[in-house]
Amino acid sequence: ALPGDEVTLAAVDKGASVAEVVEAVQRASGAGMATSVMVLAGLAGRERSLVHARRTAEAVNRMEPTHTAVLTYTPTPGSPLFDRFERGALELPGPLEVLEEIRELVRHLRCRTHFSCNHASNHLPLDGRLPSARADLLRSLDAGLAGRVRLRPEWLRSL
Repeated sequence: ALPGDEVTLAAVDKGASVAEVVEAVQRASGAGMATSVMVLAGLAGRERSLVHARRTAEAVNRMEPTHTAVLTYTPTPGSPLFDRFERGALELPGPLEVLEEIRELVRHLRCRTHFSCNHASNHLPLDGRLPSARADLLRSLDAGLAGRVRLRPEWLRSL
């Protein structure tokens, strides 16, 4: 299987395959450019959340971007995904499920990359250099999942 979640890319009409995205980032890196990859946690919905995390990690590992940023998907009115969400065809993961997805992503990332998850959309701000910060990131995620760390309230997550 190819790295990356082709099913999710097709569902959001990305306009490029996983292989094309990986190649573009590799070419930019090969040309000496700093590269940044954005991952949208929750984008695959509740049902495919962990599969999306693992396949995304595989793709990011092949890309080896300078920076990997995680944002939590928020439905935008007028978009095809928003329409699916409104119809009930897309069930989004809750805050703890999003943390599980991010945990799965971090657990499977093996490349050297600056990892950040500190966008306003995220329930738990995280930042670190992978692979060395993996244990600290996982501890923070586990603390959030166990309720030992307070998650960002919804009203602070509005964009």
